[in-house]
Amino acid sequence: MEMKTKPSLGIHYIYVAARCDNTDSEQYQRNCVEASQLGIELVKKGYVPFVPHLAMKGWMDSGMSRKQILLLGLLWLMRCDALFYANSSPGADGEFKLAEAIGMPVFRSMSEIPDSTFLEAWQGKVSE
Repeated sequence: MEMKTKPSLGIHYIYVAARCDNTDSEQYQRNCVEASQLGIELVKKGYVPFVPHLAMKGWMDSGMSRKQILLLGLLWLMRCDALFYANSSPGADGEFKLAEAIGMPVFRSMSEIPDSTFLEAWQGKVSE
Protein backbone atom coordinates (compact mmCIF):
# COMPACT_ATOMS: atom_id res chain seq x y z
CA MET A 1 0.00 0.00 0.00
CA GLU A 2 1.41 3.36 -0.99
CA MET A 3 0.98 6.26 1.40
CA LYS A 4 0.72 9.57 -0.40
CA THR A 5 0.60 11.72 2.69
CA LYS A 6 2.93 11.89 5.62
CA PRO A 7 1.58 12.03 9.18
CA SER A 8 1.34 15.56 10.49
CA LEU A 9 3.88 16.76 13.01
CA GLY A 10 2.85 16.56 16.62
CA ILE A 11 2.47 13.96 19.33
CA HIS A 12 1.29 10.68 17.85
CA TYR A 13 3.75 8.00 18.97
CA ILE A 14 4.10 7.60 22.74
CA TYR A 15 6.67 5.42 24.49
CA VAL A 16 5.44 3.67 27.65
CA ALA A 17 8.05 3.78 30.43
CA ALA A 18 6.94 1.58 33.31
CA ARG A 19 8.35 -0.87 35.84
CA CYS A 20 9.67 -4.01 34.22
CA ASP A 21 12.86 -4.79 36.13
CA ASN A 22 11.60 -7.38 38.60
CA THR A 23 13.31 -10.76 38.38
CA ASP A 24 10.31 -12.48 39.99
CA SER A 25 8.41 -14.14 37.14
CA GLU A 26 4.92 -13.47 38.54
CA GLN A 27 5.73 -9.81 39.20
CA TYR A 28 7.22 -9.49 35.73
CA GLN A 29 3.97 -10.82 34.23
CA ARG A 30 1.95 -8.31 36.27
CA ASN A 31 4.26 -5.51 35.10
CA CYS A 32 3.72 -6.58 31.47
CA VAL A 33 -0.05 -6.64 31.93
CA GLU A 34 -0.01 -3.17 33.51
CA ALA A 35 2.15 -1.76 30.69
CA SER A 36 -0.10 -3.41 28.10
CA GLN A 37 -3.16 -1.81 29.72
CA LEU A 38 -1.46 1.59 29.49
CA GLY A 39 -0.82 0.97 25.80
CA ILE A 40 -4.49 0.10 25.28
CA GLU A 41 -5.55 3.31 27.03
CA LEU A 42 -3.25 5.31 24.73
CA VAL A 43 -4.82 3.65 21.67
CA LYS A 44 -8.27 4.55 23.01
CA LYS A 45 -7.08 8.16 23.24
CA GLY A 46 -5.99 8.02 19.57
CA TYR A 47 -2.23 7.46 19.90
CA VAL A 48 0.25 4.84 18.68
CA PRO A 49 1.97 3.42 21.78
CA PHE A 50 5.29 1.64 21.94
CA VAL A 51 5.30 -0.77 24.89
CA PRO A 52 8.83 -2.19 25.26
CA HIS A 53 7.61 -4.78 27.78
CA LEU A 54 5.69 -6.46 24.97
CA ALA A 55 7.95 -5.69 22.03
CA MET A 56 11.01 -7.22 23.69
CA LYS A 57 9.39 -9.80 25.93
CA GLY A 58 11.52 -12.93 26.22
CA TRP A 59 14.61 -11.39 24.65
CA MET A 60 16.74 -11.93 27.77
CA ASP A 61 15.90 -15.63 27.48
CA SER A 62 17.56 -15.58 24.06
CA GLY A 63 20.87 -14.45 25.53
CA MET A 64 20.56 -10.68 25.14
CA SER A 65 21.76 -8.73 28.13
CA ARG A 66 19.58 -6.32 30.08
CA LYS A 67 21.95 -3.55 29.02
CA GLN A 68 21.41 -4.38 25.32
CA ILE A 69 17.65 -4.40 25.77
CA LEU A 70 17.70 -1.08 27.65
CA LEU A 71 19.77 0.43 24.83
CA LEU A 72 17.24 -0.76 22.24
CA GLY A 73 14.49 0.80 24.35
CA LEU A 74 16.30 4.14 24.38
CA LEU A 75 16.71 3.98 20.61
CA TRP A 76 12.97 3.33 20.22
CA LEU A 77 12.25 6.21 22.56
CA MET A 78 14.18 8.51 20.21
CA ARG A 79 11.71 7.56 17.43
CA CYS A 80 8.68 8.53 19.51
CA ASP A 81 7.08 11.95 20.01
CA ALA A 82 6.48 11.72 23.76
CA LEU A 83 7.07 9.58 26.84
CA PHE A 84 4.42 8.26 29.20
CA TYR A 85 6.28 7.88 32.52
CA ALA A 86 4.03 5.55 34.50
CA ASN A 87 6.27 4.83 37.48
CA SER A 88 9.84 4.75 38.65
CA SER A 89 12.26 1.90 38.00
CA PRO A 90 15.87 1.84 36.83
CA GLY A 91 14.89 1.42 33.18
CA ALA A 92 11.97 3.88 33.24
CA ASP A 93 14.10 6.43 35.07
CA GLY A 94 16.77 6.20 32.35
CA GLU A 95 14.11 6.67 29.68
CA PHE A 96 12.73 9.66 31.58
CA LYS A 97 16.18 11.25 31.82
CA LEU A 98 16.76 10.86 28.08
CA ALA A 99 13.34 12.30 27.22
CA GLU A 100 13.98 15.23 29.53
CA ALA A 101 17.48 15.80 28.08
CA ILE A 102 16.19 16.02 24.51
CA GLY A 103 13.18 18.16 25.39
CA MET A 104 10.61 15.46 24.66
CA PRO A 105 7.16 15.94 26.21
CA VAL A 106 6.67 13.70 29.26
CA PHE A 107 3.26 12.69 30.57
CA ARG A 108 2.74 11.20 34.03
CA SER A 109 -0.97 10.50 33.90
CA MET A 110 -3.55 9.69 31.24
CA SER A 111 -5.54 12.77 32.24
CA GLU A 112 -2.63 14.97 31.06
CA ILE A 113 -2.84 13.55 27.54
CA PRO A 114 -5.44 15.16 25.29
CA ASP A 115 -7.51 12.92 23.05
CA SER A 116 -6.18 12.69 19.49
CA THR A 117 -7.77 11.95 16.12
CA PHE A 118 -4.50 10.62 14.70
CA LEU A 119 -5.50 6.93 14.56
CA GLU A 120 -8.99 7.78 13.32
CA ALA A 121 -7.51 9.80 10.44
CA TRP A 122 -5.49 6.77 9.28
CA GLN A 123 -8.21 4.09 9.61
CA GLY A 124 -9.17 4.32 5.94
CA LYS A 125 -5.66 3.14 4.99
CA VAL A 126 -6.21 -0.33 6.45
CA SER A 127 -7.82 -3.10 4.43
CA GLU A 128 -8.92 -6.37 5.95
